[in-house]
This record gives sequence, C-alpha cells and structure tokens, in this order.
Amino acid sequence: MAAQSIEIESGYNRIALRCRSLTKAFGQRTVVHDVSFNVAAGDILVLVGPSGCGKTTTLRLVAGFEHLDGGSVEIAGQIVADDERYLPPEKRRVGMVFQDYAIFPHLSVGQNVGFALGKSRADRERVEELLSLVGLPGQAAKMPHELSGGEQQRVSLARALSIEPAVLLLDEPFSNLDATLRTGVRAEVRALLKRVGTTAVFVTHDQEEALLLGDQVGVMCNGRLEQIGSPETIFHRPQTRFVAEFLGQTGFIPGEVMSDSIQTPLGHLPRLTSLPVGTPVEIALRPDDVTFEPDEEGAAHIISRQFTGMTYIYRLELPGGIIVQSQQPHEVRVAVGMTAQVRFRSVELPVFHDGLAV
Repeated sequence: MAAQSIEIESGYNRIALRCRSLTKAFGQRTVVHDVSFNVAAGDILVLVGPSGCGKTTTLRLVAGFEHLDGGSVEIAGQIVADDERYLPPEKRRVGMVFQDYAIFPHLSVGQNVGFALGKSRADRERVEELLSLVGLPGQAAKMPHELSGGEQQRVSLARALSIEPAVLLLDEPFSNLDATLRTGVRAEVRALLKRVGTTAVFVTHDQEEALLLGDQVGVMCNGRLEQIGSPETIFHRPQTRFVAEFLGQTGFIPGEVMSDSIQTPLGHLPRLTSLPVGTPVEIALRPDDVTFEPDEEGAAHIISRQFTGMTYIYRLELPGGIIVQSQQPHEVRVAVGMTAQVRFRSVELPVFHDGLAV
C-alpha cells in the first residue's frame, strides 16, 4: 500500500514534526518503508502495531538514534536528517521517555530531573516546577528506589520536559506498569501534555492505549504506515483488512456482491459498490456488531460464553462452520449448546476486497 501523509488537524497552524518517506534497513531487511506523516504543534500522535512492525525504529529515526537510509525529518521547521544532513539527538530539540524509564539510580529525583540543566537557583526552581507539574512536589531529595513504578515514570517524563522539547517521544512508556496503574498514569500523562501544549509521538502495541491517548493514530504493519487518522476514523472506517483485524476483537465473514446489496450468512447488507456482481468480499465484524436471540429453530449454535465482568462474549457457529462473536449485557445469560437466530446489530460495517476497503 502506498505511504500516506496527513496534515493532522489541530488548533495550531504550525507543523512541529514533518516526516517524509522515512526508510531504514538492517542488512537485507527493510524495517521502515516509505513512511510519511505530519504532527501539528500540541497534538499527540500514537504509532501502534504488532512487535516488529517498525514503529520503534521510526521513533528512533526521529530521535536521531538511527541514521536514515532515505527520506527526511523536519522538527520545528528545521531539517534534522535527510540525504545530506544528520543532526545528533542532543541537537534536535527532542525529549525521550524510554520503556525502562532510564533513571540514574545513584542520583536523587531532583538530580535526575535537572540532569540537562545547570545548578543555578533558576535551574533548581525549574526542577521544583517540573516535579510539581508531574504530581511529585517536594520529592526532589528522594532516591529512585524509594518511588513506585508510576512515580519513576513521572520522573522520567519531567526530565524529558526539562529541555522544553519541540517534540516529546515516548517508547512504550507504560508497559512496565500493572494494568490498574497504567490506566491512571496514561490518563494523567495525556492531560499533562495537553495542558502544557507539548507535541508528542507515542509508540505502543496496545490498541486500547492508542485509541485513548492519540489525537491521531497511525497503524503500522511490516514497516509500512497502513492508515493514519483520528481514533474514531481508524476504528470505524479501517482502510485495510489488517487495520480492521488489529483494532478490536474483529472477525470476518464471507459475502458476495449483489446488484443492490451484499449477501452474507447473516442476511443482506444494503451496500452499493462498483465491484461486479458475484465478486467475493469479506465483512469485518466486532462483537458489538452482532446480536442473537435463542430459538429452537435457529441455525446457529452457541459454542462458548466468556464472562468479562460487564458483559458476556458469546461465540456462535453458523452453518458452514463460520464463527462469529456477540457481546451481550451481563444480565443476558444463555446456555452453551443452545441454538439461536443471529443478525447484524449494525449495517454500517467495513467491507473488504483483496484486503482493501470497498
């Protein structure tokens, strides 16, 4: 698929980060292939994808930790890397928050935050301001081992912000936190970045995290940027089969193009397409797209039921062995083994032909 570029919507007119046709290979393996995107000042872009898709390498190319094989990186209006130029990381006005925090264990919290600053009174006051900003006022004298994982992450963030970066880069910053703490910390970090107007690029493999954090989300696969857009657009209008499958518990059922609809095992979708009649297609289905009613004469069989707390996820087998999932409220408890009538809950569903949306 051709690389995509987008002027990310923002209340700001200035582009803080502009990447054009980024390409990087290690040996014979190209890990980033013709990736382009813009990030407007004050916006948060999240790059998401499975392990090995190229998202961290893309971040490292922006930071300057890796050299480009092709393309260009522009930060705050300055070309920092292209075919002729390469600025080292310390000259790019980027802040970096690493997965393992990279806090110096022998330095105090205040010394960590002020590592890139001087020792003047103004610098000391800046450290205190940053600690207050990230919710750690009065903690400058503590040592890193005295802090929780979430607090250490805040120290790492404060240190990255100390240089007033044009772009803040965050590489899986919450992956070492437990699930409950991760939810709270990422909400705090997003609120903080929006409050101070920091432009940021996150990297994560967590789909939920990407949708919660990003003003825009870029989905990567095999070194390519499959799609970039708002979280709502990416989720509800995926442009490729991979994007649909990666975001959410997505399954697929076969369909066939008719003159004024698409025929499927769950009935007809009122969908017009330029594809010829008889063309096979696939319909993406998430559990909230499907509902069912127990029926002794139903053609589907309930083969499993998973309790998630607020809901049940039912797996149903249709004639021909096709499996679909249906999300139901926790009070809807139907026995495994029963037969049911299954239908679409929504007809606004993504349809794909040869892996692309139609």
